[in-house]
Amino acid sequence: MRILLIIVLSIVPILTACQGEKLASRTPSEKNIIMIMVDSMTDELLEESLKSDEFPALRFFMSKGQVYPDLIAPFPSMSVAIEGTLITGEMPFEHKVPGLTWYDQSEDRIIDYGTSFETLRKLGIKESLEDAYYRLNNVHLNKESTTIFEELHEKDISSGAINTLLYRGKTKHLLKTPLGLNKWIGIDDEVETYGPDIFSFGSFHRPAILEDERLPDALVLRAGFTDNYAAEVIKKLILTNQQPQFLLAFFPEMDKKTHRNGPPYVKGFKEVDHHLQEILDVYENWDDALKDNIFILFGDHGQASLAEEEDDAKIDLHKLYENYHIAPFKENPSSGDIVISNNHRMAFLYPTNKKVQQEELALKAMGDKRVALSATNIDDWFTVWTPEIKEPFRFKKGGEWTDSFGQSWTIDGPKEVLKLSMDSPNKKISYTDYPDALNQLSSALLSQPDSVVITAKPGHITFSETAPIHDGGGEHGGIHKDDTLAALIIAGTDKEPTSRRMVDLKSYILELLQEE
Repeated sequence: MRILLIIVLSIVPILTACQGEKLASRTPSEKNIIMIMVDSMTDELLEESLKSDEFPALRFFMSKGQVYPDLIAPFPSMSVAIEGTLITGEMPFEHKVPGLTWYDQSEDRIIDYGTSFETLRKLGIKESLEDAYYRLNNVHLNKESTTIFEELHEKDISSGAINTLLYRGKTKHLLKTPLGLNKWIGIDDEVETYGPDIFSFGSFHRPAILEDERLPDALVLRAGFTDNYAAEVIKKLILTNQQPQFLLAFFPEMDKKTHRNGPPYVKGFKEVDHHLQEILDVYENWDDALKDNIFILFGDHGQASLAEEEDDAKIDLHKLYENYHIAPFKENPSSGDIVISNNHRMAFLYPTNKKVQQEELALKAMGDKRVALSATNIDDWFTVWTPEIKEPFRFKKGGEWTDSFGQSWTIDGPKEVLKLSMDSPNKKISYTDYPDALNQLSSALLSQPDSVVITAKPGHITFSETAPIHDGGGEHGGIHKDDTLAALIIAGTDKEPTSRRMVDLKSYILELLQEE
């Protein structure tokens, strides 16, 4: 996923890279946490990479730590919804960032944080940029949710964020608009925002201690939103002894590479390993890095391989719903019968014409065998259809059935719809192709009331106006394990996470910091 400010801001000159010096081993009284989110890092990618001798940093972390192949992302599996869940410890319906694209019914407009430049242009460059640049953290992210940065601030534990899309904290910062954009687009020169103590957001904001440093990729190359830039900031923080006790950084570049080349893209992953080597090389030896730090490396989501031919890859929602009027982006969404908010391998559909019912839209999707599931939420019951099975599966929260994560449910209908494994005597539910399906689906539907959710089978995307197509490559957004499972590596501690879901990582980090 590419936030649209990265698309717009790749227009100004690059600064020269800095050369770091070695830092002697230090023995602090407590370990810091360095948490690096590597876009699209999966177990398959790790396994394929280990077949080569060109990944020394990866081998080091995996040999010294704990490795998990099945960290579960929320649904839709898009970076903004995932990061919202990561920093709040809540599902999207609670933290209020439902996806990369969603329909704001109160304002009658589609919110899009960066699908494509064409989407940005049609929705309005100024308003869309401000959604990504300011409103995402300061308006859309639920003010009643407490982020990890806010909680650590209250505990007097220092924290930092490097190039994460969501970062809300308690410390005031000024985002500075790069030269020329304020006049071209009409946005303010400076925008007040709140983040962690140490805050680096590409060329928009860098920590005070780095204001005069010559860092790479500062303006060109996606305005500093690169793996190289993030790695350089991490190195500088360590070298200057300004490293916070908790630091979250985002390496975004594997996303675009995997979209283009398909998963697993081992060649592109070599650059990630190179940046990890550079961070480890700050120390006299790599073992010293683990004496000082706990490293948590993880993917934000997976990617499903797409069909080679475009016509096969895309489920054209305009064609599927050709009997309904869908308002073009340049019109008010509610002027049509339905609104589509497309999250690549899933889509939200909203009936805006009172004559159109949610269930008829969900059933209409069954006419395309490339659709995996459609689902609705009516009167507290979540109903799910799949093309291969005539009868739907229904469930609601609370009841005698308990799943792998201790969540309780009432269920009715064929388990095959969601490929559930059922232990009837003990009333236990296990997941297979959809790793946290009941929680993920209910969260998505609750996050967008009165909507219908459609998700595609592996190999396919949900296509609508201006949506990107990576035929023959990779894509995510869906609920299948190909989209929602990522790899997790933890080195520097023996403490294991009790649950391998993105929604549970915040509590795990807080436990680590309290122990340290």
